[in-house]
Amino acid sequence: MNSKYYLIFLLFLLVAAGSVVAQTGTITGTVTEQDGTEPLQGATVRLMQDSAMVGGAYTGEDGTFKIQAKPGTYSLIFTYISYESKTVEGVTIAAGETVTQDQSMGLDVEDTGDENTVVIMDKVIKNTEAVLINIRRKSTSVVDVISLDQVRRAGDSDAGGAMKRVTGVTVEGGKYVYVRGLGDRYSKTLLNGSEIPGLDPDRNSVQMDMFPSNLLDNLVVHKTFSPNLPGSFTGGLVKIATKDFPPTFTMQYRSSFGVNTQASFRNDFITGQRGGLEWLGMDDGTRALPDLLANRNFIIPSIGEAFTDPVASANLDAASKAFATPIYPENTNSTLNHSHAFSIGDQKTLFGKPFGYLASLSYRNNQKFYEDAMEGRFKLVGQNSTDLNTESFYNGQTAIREVLWGGLVNLSWLPGLNHQLRFNYMHNQSGTSSAFYFEGPIPKDDQNLIFQTRSTAYRERAMDAFQLRGDHTFGNLTIDWVGAFILSSQDEPDLRFFSNDFTRSDTVYDIQTNLYNAPSRYFRNMNEVNLDGKVNGTFKFLQWNDLESNLRFGGGYTFKDREFFERRFEFVNNSPSTVIYNGSEEEFWQPENVGLIGQNANGVFLYGNYVRDATEDRNSYLGTQNIIASYAMVELPITQKLRTVAGARLETTDMLVQSFDALQTDGVLDNTDILPAVDIIYSPRTNVINNLINIRGGYSRTLARPVFRELAPFASFDFVGDVILVGNPELQRSLIDNVDLRFELFPTTRELISVGVFYKSFQDPIERVLIPGSNGQVTWKNVDEATVYGVEFEFRKSLGFVTDALKDFRASGNVSLISSQVNIDPAVYQLILDEDPTRQPTRQMYSQSPYTINAELAYINDSLGLTSSLNFNVFGPRISFVTDTGTPNVFEQPRPSLDFSIAKTVGKVLSFRLRARNIFNPLYNHIHTFQGVEYTFRSYRVGRTFSLGITVNLDGQR
Repeated sequence: MNSKYYLIFLLFLLVAAGSVVAQTGTITGTVTEQDGTEPLQGATVRLMQDSAMVGGAYTGEDGTFKIQAKPGTYSLIFTYISYESKTVEGVTIAAGETVTQDQSMGLDVEDTGDENTVVIMDKVIKNTEAVLINIRRKSTSVVDVISLDQVRRAGDSDAGGAMKRVTGVTVEGGKYVYVRGLGDRYSKTLLNGSEIPGLDPDRNSVQMDMFPSNLLDNLVVHKTFSPNLPGSFTGGLVKIATKDFPPTFTMQYRSSFGVNTQASFRNDFITGQRGGLEWLGMDDGTRALPDLLANRNFIIPSIGEAFTDPVASANLDAASKAFATPIYPENTNSTLNHSHAFSIGDQKTLFGKPFGYLASLSYRNNQKFYEDAMEGRFKLVGQNSTDLNTESFYNGQTAIREVLWGGLVNLSWLPGLNHQLRFNYMHNQSGTSSAFYFEGPIPKDDQNLIFQTRSTAYRERAMDAFQLRGDHTFGNLTIDWVGAFILSSQDEPDLRFFSNDFTRSDTVYDIQTNLYNAPSRYFRNMNEVNLDGKVNGTFKFLQWNDLESNLRFGGGYTFKDREFFERRFEFVNNSPSTVIYNGSEEEFWQPENVGLIGQNANGVFLYGNYVRDATEDRNSYLGTQNIIASYAMVELPITQKLRTVAGARLETTDMLVQSFDALQTDGVLDNTDILPAVDIIYSPRTNVINNLINIRGGYSRTLARPVFRELAPFASFDFVGDVILVGNPELQRSLIDNVDLRFELFPTTRELISVGVFYKSFQDPIERVLIPGSNGQVTWKNVDEATVYGVEFEFRKSLGFVTDALKDFRASGNVSLISSQVNIDPAVYQLILDEDPTRQPTRQMYSQSPYTINAELAYINDSLGLTSSLNFNVFGPRISFVTDTGTPNVFEQPRPSLDFSIAKTVGKVLSFRLRARNIFNPLYNHIHTFQGVEYTFRSYRVGRTFSLGITVNLDGQR
């Protein structure tokens, strides 16, 4: 089309749009709290005519709204969670006219509902601290909350960083959440109400670093079970809510650039082979398995076998040379860390009804470098030993590049006063490239050998989540439902390992002697399909004394289907035909030393270093899981101050894991469990706004299931612990009885003080144990019992009560003190006693911290557009590796973490943020302790990070 026609078409659109605007009027206003000082973000404003809703809007962060409508006379209805509704009659607008209608709203102190009893028509903003504290106050279960306000202040880049602010929560490796010290087996994650899979085949929990903070609306952690929640969590249920559509047009762009004191601007940043799409978190085929090796039909000789087939020999020679790429890391340059995010959203009308949308895209590229890292392996030898024998101790470097990007599309439509439909699509993609090189003496060897090991790896993770949700109100009955289809995958296209030793005068490789694993390359692929459907109903009725009660009921179905494949290849040397190879690793891969190197007089083909398919069928498996659930519960006020919640959930589990090796035993779970729950909430002050009090007590029963990998007979080498991990098809699910008691005081709508205690008793908990007589193999097994109990304290308080000069300062913090005890398997305990007769038959639970401390000091001055936050976090020593021998367990030591963030708004569009992360740069230290002496299992530092970011905000109010 000619350019002048574009101009004519554009002019036509402008004229048409102008004529539409000229035929409508506008209603604007600001909704505030009763005293008029605080704007209410997310309040619903409905435009009514003849008892029908003809338009509506939601207030923005400054409490403002704007509605366009045809000339006429209307009513305005203002609603907001926990506030008294307001109605304004007789609002008349004319064509081209703007009418201002401000409204203040007071807190409804008689409201006894919780977050699930809000009229679904309302778009409840749940990303502000005040709203989430109110949700916590009214919840029927024990919950902790993290608002978008807190995430912004702390400068957390993803959900993993945000989660460590929650009381009693620690985060392993920035990914895995441990609530109340319990391992990832006892945690669960929901995304907008749907269950989502973990992308690590060896874990039960979701990797929280997959969710960039700019896609988040809030995080809610349920610490107690109620029947309307999945029964398979004991520590905590993490609810991730993504951003919903905005009340008015908004467009935002953010960029941040950072420097890590150890990783940035290095010319010795080690890496493996790189592909052209790594910047997108994807492998472009650079690490793909060669075609010849992808076909498992061609013949590869075993070690020592005489090989005379010329066709097979040619194939083997070609495959070996195609696969003979170096395993050792190479030096490259590192640059800045950087992240970027863009979002756009608005509220329109569709078929005359409110329609909102939000589209968001984020990207992050980080680099890490651990220099002067140390690895040690120690062993207790004999009952009379006074120290641990040093098996190996070496130093080295680890380098990691992480790319994470995600996209989100949210659509919401309100076809009627009591109905709402939502559609969400989210894609997350990450790629992690890592390399390490370590070297050190082998003290146990009399020949003064030096040990070397190196590895390069790439891990690609992807998740596509499609969700459709609906909320409907029919008089006293409210129905909500959600359906989700989630595809997830994790690929490790070329995991490479090469270990050897050498003397100081010469390098000696003897890859046949079983001193070390042969140079190996792994190709692993996991694909999983998840289907999740839930329906919940709430029926409101009046109890005695006209107290409102709720009958809740519903059910759900969850289906998982996983495929896990592993191929493993080794480079070996056919020693009967050739001499054992001697030389450097670089020479190992030279063409003259790889594949076919000759033929002897007997017609036997001679090989140097050639590839061998070491794949075991049992290391690939298929897994399916079907869970059908139903529940019923009642919220029953005994008096105006005392209410009880009681009910039960029925869950049936059908789980099957089948190895590709038909000789292996199938892993099967077939259970039907009834999970009861009873909570009592006493609120002695119900007719005031401030100093509200809750006293909560409750009992519940939950369960924990083994994951697919634990049921599969899959045997894999744990490079962290130097052991072989073998699945156990005989595992059964665990049952847990939970008791909780908490006191909560809410001095104002934005402050809280709470103290709580809890107790958990485990039946048949699953623990890692040594397989007796297996030469160091470790498996998972149900042990008899375990207990966990503890106390939690939390506060959020404005410092204005000290002096008016501190009114813009807020302090918050939480402390958890936790004790755990698990019975050691009797057979394993006997082996331990043979080496260390002083050991007790119980130990601390794996990865359970005896204490966690979080603290924040925040400064918030809206008039200056200035916010600042200082955040501190530390956890107590926790078991990071269970030895299951007389050698003491490995404990990860406390490391205090301090972060600082300051942000300044300039004008109405720009804001800048400066962040300093990991200011203390503490030592990440994992140690054995024996007779008062510490032995380093692993230690490293991650460096300090400093970043500067800019945000550009455009919205319809400016």
